[in-house]
Amino acid sequence: MRKRHRAEWSKDAIDTYDDIISYPYQVWGLKVAQNLMDEIDHVIDLAEQNPTMHPAVPNFPQIRKAYISANVSLYYRIKPDSIELLYFWNNRRNPADNPFG
Repeated sequence: MRKRHRAEWSKDAIDTYDDIISYPYQVWGLKVAQNLMDEIDHVIDLAEQNPTMHPAVPNFPQIRKAYISANVSLYYRIKPDSIELLYFWNNRRNPADNPFG
């Protein structure tokens, strides 16, 4: 059985998570925001169990991209004992603004 990696949150991940969650909370309320938080928790849990399950980013092979939903992605880096959560991205934004391409 594989050793479970634990998630480490970077400052950018915390900041972008807050941004990603605040929009549905403001527009549709707590239930929709909670559903998104649950989806994010589930994807992080899967990545902790199997860090290589999500594809590497083409121009950044050390970075993985996990799709949370049609509108949200998570970028993370695999470390020896952890996964470093780097950035949450709203997929509706301009791709040219994405720090990972």
